[in-house]
Amino acid sequence: MDALLKHVAPIGEITYTSQSRQTLEIDRTGLLTGANIRVQFTVTNGGTAAVGPFFETLSRIINRLEIIVNGRDTILSLPGSMLAVLAHFSASVVPHGTDDTVVLTGSAATVYDVVIPIEFTLPRSVAPLGSGLPAFRLGQTTMALTWGNSDCSDIYGTPNSAAISAVTCWVEGEYILGLDPARAYAARVLDVDTETVDATTTNHQIVIDTGTGLLYRGLTLVTLRDKVAAANILQDTTTGVSLESGTLVFQGRSPTFIQAANKRNYNLDTVKTGVYHLNAEMFGDGRMWLNSDRSQMPSDLRLKLAVTKTSGTEEVHVIREAVRPFKQ
Repeated sequence: MDALLKHVAPIGEITYTSQSRQTLEIDRTGLLTGANIRVQFTVTNGGTAAVGPFFETLSRIINRLEIIVNGRDTILSLPGSMLAVLAHFSASVVPHGTDDTVVLTGSAATVYDVVIPIEFTLPRSVAPLGSGLPAFRLGQTTMALTWGNSDCSDIYGTPNSAAISAVTCWVEGEYILGLDPARAYAARVLDVDTETVDATTTNHQIVIDTGTGLLYRGLTLVTLRDKVAAANILQDTTTGVSLESGTLVFQGRSPTFIQAANKRNYNLDTVKTGVYHLNAEMFGDGRMWLNSDRSQMPSDLRLKLAVTKTSGTEEVHVIREAVRPFKQ
């Protein structure tokens, strides 16, 4: 039996420069099971109050986070807002500081402190170590963080001269030491597709996969109107959200049933407005993952949505969680 050791240590700091992409090399210490990103920053509003905080306001200081292996294999590429959504489902609580009150008062200067966790293992799985980031043998592993704009245009609809300052960012890693060095791990792959809703229809289709052979654990839908959560973009019909391949329907559900199941299955007191998680597995059993290979599916894996176009810019963001080997 392996003699295992939990090892938690700082990975480093990431410098803030508005709208810039900064990188941090990840220590090749052992199996990286997760990372925690702490961002402390001050928002100083202008003399006129800021208006219209966007969905997951405080997480949006991170415009995009990427994890890249050997310079060519991107296993994670998500904005901070979508990382916060996933973290809520993984741990049944919102990430530290992300739900703090956003102060809009004119001239107010407020310090915020958020910690966004990332999991490289498989949360809520019966075999969480089927996936992980074996940095000790993968070669160069890089975290790339693209910062939001210091003029607050990424967090407010109308900033009214608000500004971000005094930003510090620390990253810590959670490792397991002592595992069999020959043990195989898959990559937990996370990305997001954004689709615009241009018209009311019961047949708005989003292609998830065209036969790549990825194994899908689940999809998370986030519906936004002008970057603010909206509950009425998806029509609440019996099969308003359908996941299918050709004539094969994996799930056909109403948005209300989906959110009710999310509360029950993830022990959530409430579900966030406009957020709907479709899980492909039951009881954490990976044998239920959806294999997108053409030998397993008759055609492309698609979402078919019943949507209502109301006003402004309406979007459906689809966070995809899949499992695959690391690219060689």
